[in-house]
Amino acid sequence: KIRKVLASDLDAVMEIVDAARGIMRASGNMRQWTGGYPDKTVMTADICRGVCYGCEDGGKLSAVFSMIPGPDPTYADIYGGAWLNEEPYLVVHRIASLPECHGVMDAVLNFCYRHCDNIRIDTHRDNSIMRHCLQKAGFAYCGIIYLANGDGGWLSTAPPEGHLRLAQQWRTSGTLMMGAHTMPPHAPLRYAYGVTEKWRRSATRQHNHPTMPE
Repeated sequence: KIRKVLASDLDAVMEIVDAARGIMRASGNMRQWTGGYPDKTVMTADICRGVCYGCEDGGKLSAVFSMIPGPDPTYADIYGGAWLNEEPYLVVHRIASLPECHGVMDAVLNFCYRHCDNIRIDTHRDNSIMRHCLQKAGFAYCGIIYLANGDGGWLSTAPPEGHLRLAQQWRTSGTLMMGAHTMPPHAPLRYAYGVTEKWRRSATRQHNHPTMPE
């Protein structure tokens, strides 16, 4: 069961967030969700906006995520690629679950597809678990976006003219294809993903005519 998270759920939400951070660290992702992000202020804001949802199992929250109608201002500029389309979309942020909770990504995406078949997600480059889940779920890597502020993600410390050299290093390592773009220095870098047309058609057939949430 998926429902909107209430203010009374905040303690349970933070327990899930802490557990998700532990999963990240155990998998070698040491640089995402640092400095206390996302804290109670961030999660409370999502709850008050009505965009925070939770997966409930046996009357207990086991996973949370934020489903937010676009446009997302941080997605306006994308480097080393392009979004798959410019149609209206939903953004999924702050997915977190307890270690014993499985099938979260499928449940979250199926829920989101009821509202819109065009979904965008970004994640930290060190989050191998999320990147694998996205690729398995029919998402394609689109490029790089930068957060104006946020979760203490990987920081680009190279000056603008050094980004090409950095991109060449990444290209050589096989981890990223960027191109010669000038990007904002000292900003948290995230990998951006969009759902492919094939999976969008499948979602539309399954959920008839999705409507954007109010």
